[in-house]
Amino acid sequence: MKLKKFTLLILAFVSVGLFGCATMPHDIDPVVKVTHFESKKNQAMEVSPGVLMMKTEKGDYFDAYRLNEKVKGSFMGNSCTVSPQALVNVRQDGQFYYAVSKKNYVKPSPLNWQMAKYLSTCPCGVKFSKNDLKIIDVVFENNNGTIDKIGIDGEVRPVLERTPMINIYAPNFLRKTLKFDSFADDFLALHYMEERGTQNGYDAQGNPVGVPPEVTERIYEFDLQMSKVIDVQGAKIEILEARPDQLVYKIVRQMSAE
Repeated sequence: MKLKKFTLLILAFVSVGLFGCATMPHDIDPVVKVTHFESKKNQAMEVSPGVLMMKTEKGDYFDAYRLNEKVKGSFMGNSCTVSPQALVNVRQDGQFYYAVSKKNYVKPSPLNWQMAKYLSTCPCGVKFSKNDLKIIDVVFENNNGTIDKIGIDGEVRPVLERTPMINIYAPNFLRKTLKFDSFADDFLALHYMEERGTQNGYDAQGNPVGVPPEVTERIYEFDLQMSKVIDVQGAKIEILEARPDQLVYKIVRQMSAE
């Protein structure tokens, strides 16, 4: 009898949380700006094989929030654990931000079997202050988009770190990278990769779906006996020293951002 009453009590709390007391924060308009990032020019740099030499990047940037330590909340046996990650799904109300994870979900109480299937589909997240980015509560998102508080375990209140990120699914996204691949017999090999945004598509229900950027890769080879100054993808690079385990170079002209 006691167990039955306890189970009903859990269900009552969950039902109130899901359908009666949920907070409904508004979506944040992304802090978007078209930014052009370039590697430094006219400065001697050194890299080992496989390491990035230079990059040019442009597109729509927005603020994500990085959680650097695990945080957990629990209520009536239901729990949420949010692991370290960059949180990009962020909403807000007057005082707080609400960031929901894309990989952590509610772990229902074994006694809450009637709601277990539903709760296990609800992503976990954190509620944190706009003023100092300190976490206030662990939350979860219902299937209808509302946010519910689940509480936070312990006294520790981690502070999130604001992190600018680029939207790789935007049609105007462009990233070009050049890496030191290898050096042997006076021949230098560089690995070039280009990522270009594409138009987004729609699923069978007509919902917009982000389409990953198109990727192009190529290996360029240069005979350094011919010249220590090389041109690749619009960039001009002066090779100061080349060894199988290290490349020292200077960027004279950047890669094109088109």
